[in-house]
Amino acid sequence: MPFDPVLRSRRLEPDRYGAWLRDQYRHPAERSHTIGEVVEWFDESGMDFLRCFPSTVLDDDSRELFTAAPDDWALERWIAQLAWTVTLGREGGLFFSIGRRRT
Repeated sequence: MPFDPVLRSRRLEPDRYGAWLRDQYRHPAERSHTIGEVVEWFDESGMDFLRCFPSTVLDDDSRELFTAAPDDWALERWIAQLAWTVTLGREGGLFFSIGRRRT
């Protein structure tokens, strides 16, 4: 860990240093999943997939989290996920999936 630039930059901040150490080295269990997988999980659980944040809809600048996205195309999801590798991929991608229980 002597070559970890984040640890070096946080050495004077014990709380942040400890949090990074735990996250990256002591408990590094992380998994990668596609939006398509998440949509399937929602469906299997009786949930309607509404949207992701960041959005997978290319022209969607809406901040309305609990309304359905204007559309949901698999190709558009893949394009968005590829773009996330550049914008979110530095420390592992993170996106939020929002759904609603079916009535």
